[in-house]
Formats: sequence, structure tokens, C-alpha cells
Amino acid sequence: MKKPFEKFIKWITHLFVYLNCFLVFTCCNFSSHKTKKLELNPVLNKLYNYSFAKTSVMQFPYNGAAYTKYDTILLNFSMQKFNNSDSVTTFKVTCNHFKWRSDVNYIRDSLHLKPITISMNDSGTVMQVLHADELLQDIEKDSATQNNLTGVLPDYISENGIKDLFNKIFALLPVKKVNENDTWVRNKIRLAKAPISVSNLYVLKSFGHDSAMINIQSYVSARQSVGDVTYLKGDENGYVIVNYSTGMPLLFETQSDVVTATNYYDIKSNEHIVVKLNN
Repeated sequence: MKKPFEKFIKWITHLFVYLNCFLVFTCCNFSSHKTKKLELNPVLNKLYNYSFAKTSVMQFPYNGAAYTKYDTILLNFSMQKFNNSDSVTTFKVTCNHFKWRSDVNYIRDSLHLKPITISMNDSGTVMQVLHADELLQDIEKDSATQNNLTGVLPDYISENGIKDLFNKIFALLPVKKVNENDTWVRNKIRLAKAPISVSNLYVLKSFGHDSAMINIQSYVSARQSVGDVTYLKGDENGYVIVNYSTGMPLLFETQSDVVTATNYYDIKSNEHIVVKLNN
């Protein structure tokens, strides 16, 4: 019969071996998350339902007094991957609800909006937009607009407008293995209203159970041409939480402050954007 002390030593030894194996497994698993490759890889035919909300405030002098203009856009849209080839993912994107509250209030029945096709590469950068013009014409011809949105909507619902929006939300994946606190830079040009340069610094802040949080720090600027004085400049900051298996954003939020200089006065603009995955 073994002595109690020998039994105790054997029990401690087995416990140590078990804990050591557990720690090795945990560390390996944790380490694999630490070096997860972040790229766009959505599930085929899965429907991703998003809500988009943008509130903006513009301030400038008007007739000798300060004038403030408020603008709100609410949009529900769904994305469904239906093709993937040569590292390019193609989505069918359907606008399910569109509300614009500004000088003109407009609400569009979701069931009648036409789908568009968007192709993106592994980083989430938009490569092609199809059928945007058909969607734009469909809304502009709606009797509810009373022609008040003609000439205004192309800034938002057009090939360039849609590219700008989706590049802002999706085109931020490094397409490489990353660790916490890794950084990468992505420079973009927004084309819808006027060519605007956006320099983005992304910082991987943390990994969760199935997601990664990325901080966004951006500098926005615009010139009439090379060498001209910068007439538009500002900062944009926020974060995005992405699913590291699919690269699809779960939550995106940014706040920007931009000043545009004219020949007579400055226009101050503040914009807040929130995009949520609802399924």
C-alpha cells in the first residue's frame, strides 16, 4: 500500500501535466487568433442585413447671420454574395428602406427599390458597381420627389457615390496576418462630390471571440489641382468591429469634422455615421 505522501506527489504530478497541456492548447489557440488573416470572405448566399444612419450638421453665414443645416439619411440594405472568382467577391445589394430628412423629406417604399451589383476585392475595395444609374433614375422619377432631388441624389446614389460609401465601410482589411496593435495605412479618393483625398491609419486594437476591433484615424483634404491651396481639410475618427472569419463589418462608427473654405466664408461640417449588421 502506497504511503499518503507518495499518492499526493503522484496526484500533483498528474495535475501539473494536465495544466501544462491545457495551457499549451490555450496559448496555441490564442496565438492563432493573434495572427488571424483579415480579408473579405463572406459566406456564399448568406443574407447580410445592414442598417445605415448618417446625421450631418453644416454651419455657415447666410444673410449676415449664422445658418445651420441638418441632414439625416437612414438606409436599410442587404448584401448577398453570389459569386467569387480571382479574389473578387460579387454581391447583390438591395436597398430595403430609404429615408432622407433634410430641406426635402423623402421616404421610399423598400419593396420597389431595384438591386445593384457590387464587386469587391479581398481588402473590401470596390472594383465595380452595376445598375446604380437605374436605381438613381427610379428614385428621381418617383412622383414623391417632385423633382426636388434631381441633381442632388448623384452625390449619394450613383456609381461614384456608392463606391465612396462602400469603400468607407468595407475597404479597410489588411489582407494579411495581424497582431494586436499592428497598423496599416490605406489612402483613398472620394469621387462623388469632388475628388477628396482621405489618408486612413488603421490600428488593430483587440481580438474578441469571433471578431476584431480596428480603430480608424483619418485625415481628409482637397485641392483644386496639384500645388493649389488646400480648400478642404478635416479629421475623421472611429472604429469598426469585423468578423475575422468573413471580414464583414459587424459595427462601424465614425465622426468627422471638416472645414471647407470658400472665397467669402468657411463652411463647417460635422458628420456621424453608424452601420450595424442586424443578423
